[in-house]
Amino acid sequence: WNQLDSFIVLLSIASIVIEKMVSGHILRIHPTLIRVVRILRIARVLKLLKMAEGVRALFYTVIQALPQSLLFFLLFFIFGTLGVELFGKLECSEEQPCSGLNKHAHFKNFCIALLTLFRVATGDNWNGIMKDTLRQNDSSHVDNSHFMKIISPIYFVIFVLMAQFVLINIVVAVLMQKLEDSNKMIANDAELVEEIERQLEYDENCIEQA
Repeated sequence: WNQLDSFIVLLSIASIVIEKMVSGHILRIHPTLIRVVRILRIARVLKLLKMAEGVRALFYTVIQALPQSLLFFLLFFIFGTLGVELFGKLECSEEQPCSGLNKHAHFKNFCIALLTLFRVATGDNWNGIMKDTLRQNDSSHVDNSHFMKIISPIYFVIFVLMAQFVLINIVVAVLMQKLEDSNKMIANDAELVEEIERQLEYDENCIEQA
């Protein structure tokens, strides 16, 4: 915790120096960087974890469950790549308007595809996005509409089942198990401290009687 305090103090000093240099036109830095440095000062809230055992146990539980949470990233990576390959060339037009796909949700690049899959995983109009993919690629000269009507429902149904019903329950189960283990560890540590205190008190009484 002393390291955290030192980091926050150094960060505050650095932000003050940078602000003075920027205001004096000595250094040219984008204001967004200064705002980010200011936001990092909120890290001092982590000091509360030292006093709140329950919050500390929950924090450690989340850290211990991170490897299992990587399953989500693997699922999103696989389906994001497939989505770009399958639906990356779909276009919305006046003849074929889109009800789910738009400039904020599409599969034309990998990053937006991941955000679109996150939206699908939350259940936000995922059926509308699926219906928009049941069409032929405008840039393709081959009629693949029959293929898309088969592959698109399979793609989205499998992803929704895996994301909403399987992986979420797995991660929740892991979190509950890790939290239970953390609580048991804290309880065992408390019992050990009490036992040591009783033993020390007993030894002191024996010395006084002797």
